[in-house]
Parts: sequence; structure tokens; C-alpha cells
Amino acid sequence: MFSTSIIAKIINEFSGNLFLYPGGTIAPLLHECKRINVNLIVSKNEQGAGYMALAEAQLTNKPSFVAVTSGPGATNIITTIADAYYDSIPLIIITGQVGIADLQRSENIRQRGFQEVPIINIVKDITKKVFQPKSIEELSRAIHEACIITNNGRKGPVLIDLPMNVQLQKIDDETLNTLLNIASLKTPKQKYGLNNEIVSKVNQIINSAKKPLILLGGGSQEKWEEVRKLLQIIKIPVVSSLRGIGIINDKNYNGWIGHTGLPWANKILYEADTVLVLGSRLDIRQTGSETFVLDKKNIIHVDIDENELENCRIKNTIKINSSVVNFLELINLKAYTQDIDTWKKDIEEIKKSYTLQDDSGKDIGINPSEILKSVDKFTNDKMTYIATGVGSHQHWAARYINFDNKSKMLFTSAGHGTMGYSLPTALGLKCCRKDSLIICIDGDGSFQINIQELALIDELKLNIKILIMDNSRLGIVSQFQNITFGDDPTTGTFKNPNFVEIAKAYKIDGYYMEIFDEEIVEKWLNNERASLLHVKIKHDAPLSPMLLGGQKLNEMWYYE
Repeated sequence: MFSTSIIAKIINEFSGNLFLYPGGTIAPLLHECKRINVNLIVSKNEQGAGYMALAEAQLTNKPSFVAVTSGPGATNIITTIADAYYDSIPLIIITGQVGIADLQRSENIRQRGFQEVPIINIVKDITKKVFQPKSIEELSRAIHEACIITNNGRKGPVLIDLPMNVQLQKIDDETLNTLLNIASLKTPKQKYGLNNEIVSKVNQIINSAKKPLILLGGGSQEKWEEVRKLLQIIKIPVVSSLRGIGIINDKNYNGWIGHTGLPWANKILYEADTVLVLGSRLDIRQTGSETFVLDKKNIIHVDIDENELENCRIKNTIKINSSVVNFLELINLKAYTQDIDTWKKDIEEIKKSYTLQDDSGKDIGINPSEILKSVDKFTNDKMTYIATGVGSHQHWAARYINFDNKSKMLFTSAGHGTMGYSLPTALGLKCCRKDSLIICIDGDGSFQINIQELALIDELKLNIKILIMDNSRLGIVSQFQNITFGDDPTTGTFKNPNFVEIAKAYKIDGYYMEIFDEEIVEKWLNNERASLLHVKIKHDAPLSPMLLGGQKLNEMWYYE
């Protein structure tokens, strides 16, 4: 028995799944995991393994595990690590490494061992912590600490870089049990900066507001059911960020804000006099570059990460370092008695005065809203998890599919904005939710970033549904280039392959649509096998309206 049995045992205390791409310097861990009956899920690329693991972590709200080899294996997983870091997802990355004797000894020597890469130095700024254990005892402490750190406070990735000789050290049952009991996996209780004075002040500000508004961010997602229940006590209007979509979806919800958000949601935020921000960092994609309007409002900013509060772009009235649920449980929501009927009527008028222009393209093809509204229509009777790539299709999906977390839940790459996210994420979702409907919605550009993961569908017998919205361009970047520079020389016109034929090569059923036909959508979704629908949308279909640089929240660009 080898030292890596410690890690294998810990993995089995969580989901029992290890997502991976194999290689020489990680082989000892993989063999030990197999011996201890860890479920090994082998992707076709390290990034694919990483996104499958991220999907599991988001579903369970617990750490997920991914293992890759040294050198190119380690560098290939960096994009996933960045996603986990910026979207606050608990992930433990285990990288193989050359033996300690072969590690680089001097900064003047580029490489000592074959496939040696100083991965802990490369990723230290996009992880919560990195480890490189030099002994069995250090390995044991590293895996125990990693499980706590990744999931405590603001969640995020932790990397353990395992030298080959440490993995190959022998260990007996008695030593294994001793090391497993050295540290407890209990998470320390988080301390928050809440007191009676702050709670009283918050209640006073909210109750004196004439136009109060709640903004839900990604920090509200982990315990969304509790957040929803608590917010239903009060009837304050709500908007969300992209990552806050689905938390609440009743008559108080008014859509999502930001760069590609709903224009009426932006206008509502613009008009509010008091904003209770729950787990959102108020970045430039949410508020636009012109922040002086928000600076004049009462902002009650609740965030689990104190650094976000201290370095926020918006001037905060009150900064509260707390989890969203902890904050909502402590303030007296039942004490809210303000009559805001006039504000609610104003909101309804605002919503009536705006329209979306995503279907205003003049070219031949299917309108984005047609296909996505049809997907929404046929997915109301079963729990559906939808993963998107990054691009115009991502924002169209957020606009036209009715996400409420109880029947439809959105998974997307927000902070890092990674093309190629959706297919491996959908596969990871299906591995964990075999009885649910899993849909991968992608653009023709984003889909081809991790297209190799199609092979897993037949290997693992995963019935997922893939929708490719093909406009033969990188739409959102093309649109930015045309608006800014008057041309899109690198993103405007692509020659795409026949995605249906590619699907068939991977033993996946395929459908093609260039004239909208709802029967094909229904057939695609109801197919008992994995199936792909290739939809030819308008080449010039815009993502409109859009908040551009230099615009205030009530000033969005419209397609002409």
C-alpha cells in the first residue's frame, strides 16, 4: 500500500469520484485510487476533467477532485483552476510532479526533470493555497487542510503538487489510520463582522427607503433555497447578476443586470435609492464603467470576502462581512413595513417600456429567441440542468430560458468567461444527476474548444442533449469589434464543419435545422439516446441591447 491511499480514502469520504487525465507522474495515485474503489472518470483532455469536477462541486456544494500529470498536464488544467477561483467553487487539484531529487535547484536552470513545471508558482495567484508535500506526514496534512480551505469562507481551488517519490512511499494500515485521524475534516466556524448596531442601522435604512432594491449575486447561490425563503418574507423588488439567476423567480424578480443583462433590470437599478447587495462584487460587467450614479445611492453591501468590500469600485454606505444566509437570518425582515406600492408601479411601467432586439438581424436564419423559447417550453416537466459556453448564445439563454433552480438551473463560466466550458460541464452534471435532463447549449465557436469530450458520451453512456447555435462567427466579439473599430477581420465569417456528421462519428444522434420547426426540437429533447441539434441562426443576429463602456445603466446600445 502506498502513501496516496490517504488521498483515495479522503476522496471516498466525499463523492467517491476522481476526474482525471492520466500520465506517468500521477499513475501511483490513480492505481491506489483504483485499489480502494474510487470511481475514476477519464476525460479526453485535462481541461475537460477539470470542468466535469467543477460541475460536481457546484451541484453538491462540496469539494470535488481532479488529478492530472506533471508538465503539460498541469499547465492544461490552469484554465479550470482560474474558473474555480473567480467563480468561488471548491476544487482540489492534484498534480503529479517529478521526484524531489529531480526538482529544479536554481532559478538559472530552466528544467531539471522531464515534464517538470513549477506549477505551484504558476498558480499561486489563482488558488487559495498550494502544497508540495515532501513526506507522507506532509501529504496527510496537505489533503486534510485542502479539504477545509477549499470549502471555508469564500470557496475556491487548492492545488497539491505530488512528487513521484512521495507517492511511491510505502505505508501500513496502522500508519494510514493514524494519519487519517491526525486532522479533523470539520470546518472551523466562520466569524462575521455583524453586531446589533449594524443590524439596527440596516433595518433603519431599508425601512426609510422609497425605492429599495435587492441585488442577488453568485454568493447567494450556495444556499439558494434558504435565501429564497427568507426573501419571500419581504416584498422588496429583486434583480440579480448573471451568477444570481434562478435564486428567486417570483413576481418580485425583475431580471438580471449588467453588460448583457435585461435593459429594464438595469433601469430599475439606476432608479433605486437603496440597494441591498447580497453576494455580488459589483464588477464593471454588472454596473458599467460609469459608477457615479450608484455612488449616490444607499448601498448595503454584504459579502463573505472582506477584500471585496474594502476594494469595491462602488462607494458603500455599509460594508458587512458575512455570508448571505447568516445576514438574512440576523436582520429583522418581518420588521419591514414600508409602503412601496408606487415604486412597484413604476417598475411595471419601466418593464413595459423596454424590448429586446436579439431577433432583429436581417440575414436568413433562425431567430435566437425562437429556438431558446422552444427549449424552455419543452423542459418544464423534469428537473433540467443547462450548461452554456461563452458567447452570444450564453446571454441569449439567460434572457429567454426561465431559470428558477427548482426546475431549471444554469451553469456558466462567469468571472473567467471560458469558451469550451459547456460540454465537459454537461458531462459532469450527467455523471452526478443521471435521472435529470442535461442540456449543453453552445455556439459554433465555443463548442469546438473542447469538442473531443464527445467521445465520453458513448464511453459512459451519457444521454445529454447538445444544442449548437451556429451563426458562423464569434458573435459577441465580432459585435464588439464592429462597434468599436468598424470591422471584424478575425471573428466575422467562419467555415464550420457538419456538426451532425461529427455527432454520428461519436455515435450520437444528430438533427439539423435552418428553418424553425418545433417538432424537431421536441424530437431532439425526447430522444432516448444522446442527441445533437445543429441550428443555423441568423449570421447577423445581435446581442442587443448591450451596455457599452462610458454608458450609464440607463443608456444601452441598440442594434440598428
